[in-house]
Amino acid sequence: MENLHPPIIDMTPDGQFVDHRPFAFRPQGAPSAGITLSGILVRLAGLSIGLAIAAFLVSMAVIILPFIMLAGVIGYFALRHQLRRGMTKGPIIFRYHR
Repeated sequence: MENLHPPIIDMTPDGQFVDHRPFAFRPQGAPSAGITLSGILVRLAGLSIGLAIAAFLVSMAVIILPFIMLAGVIGYFALRHQLRRGMTKGPIIFRYHR
């Protein structure tokens, strides 16, 4: 199949090409922030800070988790002990103090 409409290449007198595509805005001047060295450094710093925060939170969870589990086991056995001790005097529901 033949190309019925070949691309049009227009050149201005100063040697720049004219883009005929709609919404093809190309700003002249400095490149975008993602391409420059400062943009790369900012992204790298943000990534490293996020990674450091995630590592800190994981290490805190690993440190605190055994204490939480131990507190749960102690609470379970304390509750069983209280229930067992209370059953000798009757159910806890029906006991009251004056």
